[in-house]
Amino acid sequence: MDITERKKAEEALRKSEQRQRSLLEINNAIITNLTKDALHHAICEALRGVLPVDRASLSLYQPDRDTLRIVAIERDWGLDYFRVGTEMNRTDTHHGWVFDHQRPLLRRTLETEWQYPLEQRLLNTGLRSFCIAPLILEGKSIGTLGIGSDQANQYSEADADFMCEVARQVALAAGNMNPTKKSRP
Repeated sequence: MDITERKKAEEALRKSEQRQRSLLEINNAIITNLTKDALHHAICEALRGVLPVDRASLSLYQPDRDTLRIVAIERDWGLDYFRVGTEMNRTDTHHGWVFDHQRPLLRRTLETEWQYPLEQRLLNTGLRSFCIAPLILEGKSIGTLGIGSDQANQYSEADADFMCEVARQVALAAGNMNPTKKSRP
């Protein structure tokens, strides 16, 4: 039993070290002043070291229209309704829920847990699980960062917490890219 506990502790330490390395990689990408696309790609690459990332998106709030605009995606999803430039209604999407509540949203099995029409559409494309974290700057929501997998049960509560750490760093970068930002409390 002592050996089992030690192996579990070693695995937890290894996972923690991997996550810390990923955060360092993301911080390094942020300070190199990359474009939004390049930054998003660097973030996804760092995340892939610790989480399954088949798809990813970055959205920023558009206060004049009360929408969330997708500003970067990882991998072309081949969808007209979910691509760079698409604006999602804040009040009836899963990204809007994350933005409004300033909490991560985890869908372990999208097939049985979906709640918004956009989620059903994403399920039809093969997405099976996702985790979305809020981008919060100075206490105000400015957007969302999401990752998804084509397999169910890929993300945990611990992963959602980690995504929130990543999102805090991304929010700083997004705020610096858009100095005239407007956000919502």
